[in-house]
Amino acid sequence: MPSGSCVSSSLEARRTLKTACELLFILACIPFFVLGSVPRKEIELRIKKIESAPQGFLIFVDVKNVGDRPFVLAKTYAPYGFPSDVLQSLDVQQWDSKLGWQHVGPCHDIAPITTITLTPGEVIQDSVPIGDKAHEWGGAPCPVRVAHLGGKIRAILYYVYASQADYEGRKANHTNLISPYIELPAVGH
Repeated sequence: MPSGSCVSSSLEARRTLKTACELLFILACIPFFVLGSVPRKEIELRIKKIESAPQGFLIFVDVKNVGDRPFVLAKTYAPYGFPSDVLQSLDVQQWDSKLGWQHVGPCHDIAPITTITLTPGEVIQDSVPIGDKAHEWGGAPCPVRVAHLGGKIRAILYYVYASQADYEGRKANHTNLISPYIELPAVGH
């Protein structure tokens, strides 16, 4: 019996070693699975400049591709005599202590007409006019609730697409990307 016992112990030792090796392999691979599932920051949105304007302010926003693959943004016609085309889903919001973040930019109710592809490292700047009820800004179908401009504002990009095909299928890969907020300058409007 002693020889059978040695064979049994040897077989058990190999199984234990095999199980230990499998566990070590799995533990070594966990960081790759976790890192692969964590969303990476691929798009940076920043308010770069604020200028006074008749309706309130003109907000200049940079959209930068900080990822390693291109992405697609939709563009449309600009209202109110501003640049000929603008990012269709870029907006500016103002903080209201009772209502939360409220839309103060123009209404982009016109469907996208074209797209732009941003390659890694590329930046596009767009300007967003903002206003308030005091300047008779906003109306149907996108009413503005903010009575007076002031306080914290942020830019928000509602939709970003991974490819032209995703854009055509309206399959957004990123939604509601938000810039850090900044304070509007105190100007007598």
